[in-house]
Amino acid sequence: MYGKCSSPEGTSDYTCTCNQGVSGKDCDMFTSSAVVKCTFEYGERCIFETEANHELNWDYQSLGTRSSNTGPDNAHTGFQYVYIEASGKSRQAGDKAVMSTNIQLSNVDYYMTFWYHMKGSKMGTLNIYTEGTTTAKSIIWTRSGSQGNDWVKGKVNITAMHGLKISIESIRGSGWSSDIAIDDISLTPGTRGGSQLKTCSFEAGASCFLVEATNDDFDWTPISGESPSSGTGPKAAYEGSTYKYIEVSSPVTSNSVARLMSSSSLNGGDHCLTFAYHMFGSDDMGELKISTGVTAPDNELFKESGNHDDQWNKGMVTFTTSPGMKLFVEANKRNTWKGDIAIDDFQLKSGSCDGGSQLETCSFEVGASCFLVEATNDDFDWTPLSGESPSSGTGPKAAYEGSMYKYIEVSSPVISDSVARLMSSSSLNGGDHCLTFAYHMFGANDMGELKISTGVTAPDNELFIESGNHDDQWNKGMVTFTTSPGMKLFVEANKGNTWQGDIAIDDIQLKSGSCDDLAVTFRCDFETDAPCIFKESSQDEFDWTRHSLTTPSTDTGPEKAATGIYYIYTEASYPRTFGDKAVLTTEATTLQDTSWCLCFNYHMKGSDIGILEVFAGDKTSSLTSIWQKTGEQSDPALWKSATIDVQQYSNPVITIEGIRGSSYDGDIAIDDISLSSGGCNTRK
Repeated sequence: MYGKCSSPEGTSDYTCTCNQGVSGKDCDMFTSSAVVKCTFEYGERCIFETEANHELNWDYQSLGTRSSNTGPDNAHTGFQYVYIEASGKSRQAGDKAVMSTNIQLSNVDYYMTFWYHMKGSKMGTLNIYTEGTTTAKSIIWTRSGSQGNDWVKGKVNITAMHGLKISIESIRGSGWSSDIAIDDISLTPGTRGGSQLKTCSFEAGASCFLVEATNDDFDWTPISGESPSSGTGPKAAYEGSTYKYIEVSSPVTSNSVARLMSSSSLNGGDHCLTFAYHMFGSDDMGELKISTGVTAPDNELFKESGNHDDQWNKGMVTFTTSPGMKLFVEANKRNTWKGDIAIDDFQLKSGSCDGGSQLETCSFEVGASCFLVEATNDDFDWTPLSGESPSSGTGPKAAYEGSMYKYIEVSSPVISDSVARLMSSSSLNGGDHCLTFAYHMFGANDMGELKISTGVTAPDNELFIESGNHDDQWNKGMVTFTTSPGMKLFVEANKGNTWQGDIAIDDIQLKSGSCDDLAVTFRCDFETDAPCIFKESSQDEFDWTRHSLTTPSTDTGPEKAATGIYYIYTEASYPRTFGDKAVLTTEATTLQDTSWCLCFNYHMKGSDIGILEVFAGDKTSSLTSIWQKTGEQSDPALWKSATIDVQQYSNPVITIEGIRGSSYDGDIAIDDISLSSGGCNTRK
């Protein structure tokens, strides 16, 4: 019931006043124009309830999950989200948690958005199903495997049906490192950029929209486990247990083709195809092609040839067809028996891939796949490392995430201007892409550069560059860029004029679409000495002080932190004088060129409190004041909260400044800083 009901005393009659957008005698039906939301916050009634007849539950949670290196650190917005806890002795691979709608939805099309978090080395699968009174249950959206340490936006259209029921299913992966989280679900009447899904997992009993063609030379072979020929083919499926591959040993001859085709014609319009492929063998192994045509391949959409190392790669293609066209997937043998080509996890949906979130990653952890490989047209290689880099006064002490990272070791015999280069193992699809990464540049001021570029065979179009010393800390980078089909991504670093110039990278993630749908949040709670995106400026008179409990001066400052134990504050006692500034700045971090939302708690108690002020702008010009508080605030013993919209700037920088008042009785404190991409209005 979504409303309030009252019953006259001594009667069984009752009347209900329904919430906006809800109708029915018992306030249990949504109107056709109602926007339905579920944020999982305290006191909210959500239309999704956990089903009891499954192995796992969707549990409410704030902050991080109880297992390390899996699950989010915080809710996408607000304080709570729901997730599945994959740890526990009774937990097994394939265990499910399902939540489904518990109220009658209108018989209209819906556009569903939600935010999901899937980080973990043993990650499972997240599915969304619909069913109706006379409509069979079908999958409309799916995602498998680790998607990185970010909240990612999911979008799907839902076709109108009587008795619509929506189910969200989470399937545990092969280990405890597979916590899956959901937050901020929204159902809006109408559709946007359709996404009806067809799949081919090649698992036994699963439906597949691709069938063997008859106009080819041999067939694709389904297999579980390692392919039989040594030095070629995968050791296991990309997902699940079964995949398809071409076995090119004798009697298959050179230039023979194996072809799959869609079992039915495609609708006209835009389509998005995602898939996994494996091409490991000799350099002269064959080609994998994806095309459209009426009865045979005619319009080429995707092509890769040669050895791509012993790893699964992900492909994504947006294409447009006329009604009546079919999709073709083919591979051939060239001049070697070491040419087994494998495919898995095909997904085809209507609408473009724009804003999609299919992810390529490089964590550099042992055994983890990476879409970047060492280039051959450079001077030396990047080095994988766990722990502290060997040279003093340069390089990181540990990985940004996990245990491994890559860095350039620029001690002798490496000479100045030498370059180490990584490149994507396969060509990028045309269109927008979002790249996020962590980088560490600590050493002498004349250390080298870190560059990220695109090009066909060598770097050509520069996307990102940083040079010189950035202090002993990991920084985050994010770039949205557009490519033509056939381009590759290059990550390179060089040696400057010093041996103290080790440059490190970690946690690289590449997805199709712009970065707009990737929720990026930086948080500083000051509970540890961990690096914060807001760093002490060198262009001020004094620094902020990390502290717990009360400040040393009486009648000023807080009694304790806003949350937790620690906060930071400006100590206004001697030798500070009127007008002295303590400045925190994001200048050391390359922020995305988008709007941002800055939130923090602040405390301003004292008879001579000065000014707390926030500035924003771009790094090449003077900053503008966007928020200010002066003097002692109302209810001075209490912490207050600030939520500040930061407009879009090119190469943005944000500062928080505490300015001393006229005496020692002016300590200013802040706590719990968060900086989130997308602006405050988009995060409600």
